[in-house]
Amino acid sequence: MRAGRPDKGRGAPMSTGCPDEETGSTMSGALPFSRKATLRAERPAESFVLSPSAAEMAALAAALDLVAVRALTLEGSLERVSGGFAWQGRLEALVVQRCVVTHAPVTQRIAVPVGRRFVVAAAPATADVEVDPDADEIDYVPTGEVDLGAVAVEELSLALDPYPRTPDADAVVARYAPEDTAAGSERANPFAALAQRRFDA
Repeated sequence: MRAGRPDKGRGAPMSTGCPDEETGSTMSGALPFSRKATLRAERPAESFVLSPSAAEMAALAAALDLVAVRALTLEGSLERVSGGFAWQGRLEALVVQRCVVTHAPVTQRIAVPVGRRFVVAAAPATADVEVDPDADEIDYVPTGEVDLGAVAVEELSLALDPYPRTPDADAVVARYAPEDTAAGSERANPFAALAQRRFDA
């Protein structure tokens, strides 16, 4: 359930790499970027700076149909809160896409806040869920293990420009558009004229 985005996460001592060493930085199934953390009641609040390897960025670019992922960082803190766990942080990335008009490379810088709540339980039935537009998204994790890499992939996919365009895209469209396009838009519609004649009669 997506229900809004929080402010930038709180500061705390930071660690880099994987949230849990026992899970490592291995790929999980089809996920191009995976960093897992186990949610335990005794887990202390901890901050992370997570970044994919060069191979993972290449796999991520292929999975999202991008020319390249130049950089990606998910930074934030994971801590115990009432009813579960909370992740507050920020995603920053530098990606290259194809212009939808010219197919030339288009570079996009992404910087978005990321907020999630994790509840160690099975997801409730949809009819029982009340959506709060001001709340963080809630992820139900019956196994007690969350994949922060998957969170980064999802947030990146949502932040991508769906119609990337180069600065000269409009000029290219105008150059190859039919000459009578503009005139055609001003030309009287014959069916409209016929309808008007019937109305006048």
